[in-house]
Amino acid sequence: MSSMISEYGLPETADMMSGAIYMHASMDEDKCSQCLRLAETVVPNLNIRDLELVLESLTWWPTQVNSSLAAKELITSLDAQCIDRLKSIHFSLEDFTLEDQFRLCHLWISLIFQPKIDFPDKCLLQVASYIGKSSTPVVVSFLLLLSSFKNEQVSEVLKENSADTIRSRIRESIFPGIHFFSKPELLAAYTGMVRLGESDELAELRHFLENKFGFRLS
Repeated sequence: MSSMISEYGLPETADMMSGAIYMHASMDEDKCSQCLRLAETVVPNLNIRDLELVLESLTWWPTQVNSSLAAKELITSLDAQCIDRLKSIHFSLEDFTLEDQFRLCHLWISLIFQPKIDFPDKCLLQVASYIGKSSTPVVVSFLLLLSSFKNEQVSEVLKENSADTIRSRIRESIFPGIHFFSKPELLAAYTGMVRLGESDELAELRHFLENKFGFRLS
């Protein structure tokens, strides 16, 4: 299905080109029906690794896929399944499983066609509640994801988790060993902190980046 959408754009287009849309007694299942069947019967049984593989295949889907009703049903089902996995025992809140959550988030927000989905918001909202107990790599990854969110999404996260609480955890995890962080890690942290608003921590990190690496940051 993914290969077909990457090549033809829409299941509806593939059905029209094949003539399936005009057939009333075809022996083969048309692509739109396949999309709906996958959404209803296959996607709900996918595990976390399956979901990662499926989302990786969506990377090549064109922007016009948003106009396909059949593809939307499939995407909605995938989104719902990812959200369901957040509540499952497979996604405990230990740091080593947060990598899976961040991976799914990154895959969703990296799609070219940018579907309307809820998983990234719900994932970051859940992770933010535990950011104070998380390891430094998780904090940096959290900030990198936060930097890619829209303003209303960031506001939603900050409704449940104060910016001061998150900044406090950032200070504890990053500033004591700031000289040991790589340039990309510090830039990721900085772009996420910008979304939290101006603060002493942001000013201090900006000053370090400008003096250490010669950046000109606003």
